[in-house]
Amino acid sequence: MKTLLALLWLPAAAAAGILELTPGGSLKIDGTATLGLAHYTAKNWTSQTRHADSWRPERDGNTFRGGWKLRGEPTPVRCELHIEQPAPEHWHLTWSLKAAKPVETQTLAVQLELPVEAEPPATLAGKPVWIGGKTASFPKEPAADGTVFRGNGTELPVEAEPPATLAGKPVWIGGKTASFPKEPAADGTVFRGNGTELRLPLRDGLLTLKTERETEIRLLDFRVWNSPTYAVRFSLPFDRAGAFQEAEFSLEAKFEPWRIEPVDLTAACNMGFRDETAGDGRGGWTDQGPEHDLRDLKPGELRQGPFRFSLTEHCVVLGRNFPKRATIPMGGKTVRRLYLVHAAAWPPPAGTELGRIHCRFTDGGSAEIPVTAGTDVDNWWNGSTLANAPVIWSSERAGWFARLGMAAFAIPARPLQSVGFTVTGQGMWMVAAASVSPDEIPLTRYENEIVRPGADWRPFPVDPEVQAGSALDFSFLLEPPDSKPERVVAHGGELRLEKSGRPIRFYGTNLGYTANYMSHQEADRLSERFRRIGYNAVRLHLFDRDLVKRGAGSSTKLDPEQLDKLDYFAYALQRRGIRFTIDLFSGRPWQRGEFKALPEFTSDRDYKLGVILYPEMRDNLKAFSRALLGHRNPYTGSRWAQEPSLLLVNLVNENTPLHQIRMISGPLREAFDRKFDAWRREHPGSPDREREYRRFLGELYREFYNDMKTFLRKLGVTAPLTDQNYIASPNAAADRALLDVVDLHLYGDHPEYPGRPWQPPARFGNRSQLARRLKAPLELAPARLFGKPFMVTEFDICYPNEFRSEGAVLFGAFAAQQGWSGLFRFDYAGHHRGLFGKPDLRCFETAHDPVRMLSERIGLAAFLRGDVATAREKFEIAVASDCMGSYLPTYPDEYEQLALHGRVGTVLADANAGPAAPGPVRPGELAADYAAGTFRMVTPRSEAAVLPEKQALAGAVLRVRAERSFATVAAIALDDRPLAESDRILLLHLTDNRLEGMEFKSGHGLTIYRDGSGRMLGRKGTASFALALPEKTWKLHALDCSGRRLAEIPFRREQGELRFTADTFQVPDQVVFAYELTAQRRRNSARPVTR
Repeated sequence: MKTLLALLWLPAAAAAGILELTPGGSLKIDGTATLGLAHYTAKNWTSQTRHADSWRPERDGNTFRGGWKLRGEPTPVRCELHIEQPAPEHWHLTWSLKAAKPVETQTLAVQLELPVEAEPPATLAGKPVWIGGKTASFPKEPAADGTVFRGNGTELPVEAEPPATLAGKPVWIGGKTASFPKEPAADGTVFRGNGTELRLPLRDGLLTLKTERETEIRLLDFRVWNSPTYAVRFSLPFDRAGAFQEAEFSLEAKFEPWRIEPVDLTAACNMGFRDETAGDGRGGWTDQGPEHDLRDLKPGELRQGPFRFSLTEHCVVLGRNFPKRATIPMGGKTVRRLYLVHAAAWPPPAGTELGRIHCRFTDGGSAEIPVTAGTDVDNWWNGSTLANAPVIWSSERAGWFARLGMAAFAIPARPLQSVGFTVTGQGMWMVAAASVSPDEIPLTRYENEIVRPGADWRPFPVDPEVQAGSALDFSFLLEPPDSKPERVVAHGGELRLEKSGRPIRFYGTNLGYTANYMSHQEADRLSERFRRIGYNAVRLHLFDRDLVKRGAGSSTKLDPEQLDKLDYFAYALQRRGIRFTIDLFSGRPWQRGEFKALPEFTSDRDYKLGVILYPEMRDNLKAFSRALLGHRNPYTGSRWAQEPSLLLVNLVNENTPLHQIRMISGPLREAFDRKFDAWRREHPGSPDREREYRRFLGELYREFYNDMKTFLRKLGVTAPLTDQNYIASPNAAADRALLDVVDLHLYGDHPEYPGRPWQPPARFGNRSQLARRLKAPLELAPARLFGKPFMVTEFDICYPNEFRSEGAVLFGAFAAQQGWSGLFRFDYAGHHRGLFGKPDLRCFETAHDPVRMLSERIGLAAFLRGDVATAREKFEIAVASDCMGSYLPTYPDEYEQLALHGRVGTVLADANAGPAAPGPVRPGELAADYAAGTFRMVTPRSEAAVLPEKQALAGAVLRVRAERSFATVAAIALDDRPLAESDRILLLHLTDNRLEGMEFKSGHGLTIYRDGSGRMLGRKGTASFALALPEKTWKLHALDCSGRRLAEIPFRREQGELRFTADTFQVPDQVVFAYELTAQRRRNSARPVTR
């Protein structure tokens, strides 16, 4: 049984957590730091902190004596540790060593060990260390030789619980300041110099170590030697070169607990955290209702390491409709730091001032401190860790996170009369709690990291083309080339071919902007590439921007050269059995002043709703539609309106009025309000203005849609029509009931831009959808209308989310189980250069993202081939035909979760209908374990799994364990047999890939500052595969991203299974994500095995 021998003369509180003597003779300080002796030779090393049995001292008063067993030495070295305590939390330590004979020695030192990794504010990586007048810091990544600082020194461990970690915290060494780095230096050295004093911030206070004489101190990063430890080393002098027989070293240790005191904000609190009713002016917080408040923030003490705050049921809210300034009396306290728990709502762009802190001193002086968005304070909605505001509190709310940051502000050390907070920029500022300290308690500073080749990342070639006949060629899912396409029609809840009546599904991708325009040769090449990937549909998105003739004076005149490229591309797709969809408006530019009703507007959002309100804008939409759809394609011979390969026409992209009305410009919103006031005089009803406003928008929209539908049908359009493809709101159900097809968009990790829109930095949640209760894709399921085909023309889990390989299996499997009609990844490329140029990687574009492109094969098998069966169970959610009550952007979570057990959708009912009660459920081919973070798909022809590191799952054939790195894995039969009988199987083991040079910051998500422009790097990952397959003559080949065979991979047969280890780095100069498993050829094998 292990025991700790506390120093009996210490105060009780101190003995429990400040200084303890371990059985091995080392000293535990503040529960995290370990101080002891270390001895090194060229061959061996011994440390009291690592080897508890090396010295087991006996106590004699204030002296502890024992024999120190050094490696390679037969006789222990006599060792004494003498401890004096002149004052509480102040000790004099003296070590005396005496050996029977000289002991070979390279280094003899006193070492203090602390962990590298921990949650803030424990981590020391990047925080300063004060050493002899200099400042250093421990690195986040290890240096080549482990040296961080050299002057004269001690050792610290890397890994620990908060707040022990030193990464990022300061260490003061003899008047110098260093800090332990988060990232390892090239040679492992953090700091090197001479000094007599070291000051180090620990979990609960500041540790000062002093030597009697100037000593060389080194700060080292031991991770280069596979030890999760930082080191500050004080080298002991010894009596001869290369050996010691006697040595003595004295050290003074002083521990000063951090002092921090909560501030009473009561005098300025003006808002609560709970908000029962949105928009009533009573709050709390942002006055957005119970789904968007801070009710999870409970009164009481909020602590993180040494930081302590007092929360009440109220807070200080400033800006917008609230006061601009608040003042807190301070009573003459002298402090050096003010710590705030705070957040913003609708903040200004990053780098812009949100507000100011005003300090008034008793001597009549003052000081002002700016509070900057993106540095000191973040949005409470999905905020992340900032340079001066690590997240201190977080709560998940229906797929998003409410977060508060903790910021530190330096205050001049003078008696403080008051502290004031003033909003100076746009947005709202909320201060939930505040504390002050006379000490400079350091926060963890998160430094930017850069993706580079190393143990975890390897460069490899990427080829977007697919080798014909390879295991990645999924063209067998499409209709034969040059087949005459049948028209697609909506029939009940599915899409069918008009003549044969056969149900049909679509799995495709999006092209954006100039990616829709290419030479005829490129069109043939890209169409063939899409066919081999397995796509049977493409959404031509945002094509309207580049179709309009520049300088023509009209936004409806088409450019003949661009139109010819679009014509030929549509023809090339049709020849290969690929259909396409279009939007009649998505990004088309117009001339300033082109619309008299709103001459100055420039926003796409304004156009999307303007066509509902203004006849001249609707006429503009009709004119463009007539120019395009009335045009005859010379290559197919059909007018676009009657093109059989045109499977769907969307009127206006993402124009859902109930949602977009909040985002349009002021002048357009005022026009809508005037129209509403006139409408309300003619339609007296409920006194609830918001409810009536939604009824008003519904009437406007239905008139718009019916008018456009009549126009398009007269124009000869035969394809199904859709609209409002944005926001899965039950309030939109009545509008969507008008459509031929219901279409929606959803992203698992859409980027957010705290600065300028679509400009770095970009922020991502970087979480698996299993950690979000499968919010993507399940958020979509209830919004589907039973009796209408349902499609998703935009979905993705965006790069650089490290879990994005799960996207295709999750969306594909659930789309099949729900009986949806279409899935379209967004997007393959947003510009022409992304199609055929140098491999590039952006948040949406998948053309050069092997992880997402390879994962498409799982989605294709599950959905397009129909490996996952449509569920028999059906859960109907009754929504009133006049559903204009409180606006809900999504359905409640419990209805989304029903999709795990059966088909879910909405049915319109009378105004008195309530939601359908959930019925009995039974398990099917899909299973999710939210606690473990795993997902499993098991079908007769394919099996797949989503696995965090060290997790395992088993299906009927495939059993796999992710040994290193998160992975999405799959086994897909490529012939016409069940997986258990197949002769040709595609195996996938997908980890992650990123571009070299990507610069990011982690901490509650990822913030990307630079996308990277170097080589493609794949993540190291290993997984144990076992397949229950019959005895045959099997061969296993590693594949590159095009399907080309790279090398034959060894495997073994054990207990009726074929077993092997998938290792992404097992082929030199390659990263292997895919394998082809083939057996002896059978006469009836559906597809050839090609090399």
